Amino acid sequence: MESALATIRAGRAVVVDDAFGAATARGIAHAAAQLLSSGRLRADSVHLDGEFSGALAAQPSLWDSLRLTTLLGADAEHPALAHAIRSLAAAINALSAAELESGTSMSAAWPARGLADMPIALLAVTGFNGTRYALHCDSQSQASRKVTLTYYPGSGGGALRVLEGERRQPRRIEPRADRLVIFDSDWPHEVVPSRTARLSLTMWGFGNGERLRPPPTRREHDTYACTSDFCRRAVEGRIRS
Repeated sequence: MESALATIRAGRAVVVDDAFGAATARGIAHAAAQLLSSGRLRADSVHLDGEFSGALAAQPSLWDSLRLTTLLGADAEHPALAHAIRSLAAAINALSAAELESGTSMSAAWPARGLADMPIALLAVTGFNGTRYALHCDSQSQASRKVTLTYYPGSGGGALRVLEGERRQPRRIEPRADRLVIFDSDWPHEVVPSRTARLSLTMWGFGNGERLRPPPTRREHDTYACTSDFCRRAVEGRIRS
């Protein structure tokens, strides 16, 4: 993982193709279909809790970021999902060991004290009905997040657009079967609008010690025209929060 560490430190996301094997990728797609049909993939809580009920009326563009998600651990009942979650945790541990050995942090926001892993992954379906996922930083919702690992079991819509490094250089990364993307959790990123489903499995490595600076505050919700049918119906008053 030394080269991956150096790439992130230099302000570039790491892209690993053929990461966990074609059989694992196919197995995750099959497992996701089962979870969807059984109702275990549900609308993201950000759209449902009381804090955001009024915001939906004031900012219809929140509907554009509608996702179907579930949290899974390494004991997931589907073997392919369990294997991928263990593999993501192993990658986090390898990044941690490489950082500790080099003595140089992968992130300017953290000391070089390695990573703590919590082997819980977010399985998400996005990219339908014109949906997108608004520009944000993963450390905004949880300041202890230091590095983000996102795995794509299949190709599809909803490319990842990352603003890399301190200079926030935009880079578009397409979902591709068995592709793993690793980047700093402080980097702004978004999922671009799509009408083709996008499946992803994401895990985070958490920083050890105290942050050297606070996480970014940037989040985009209402700075663009509606991209989804959900948003357009909300603007027209045909969806009630």
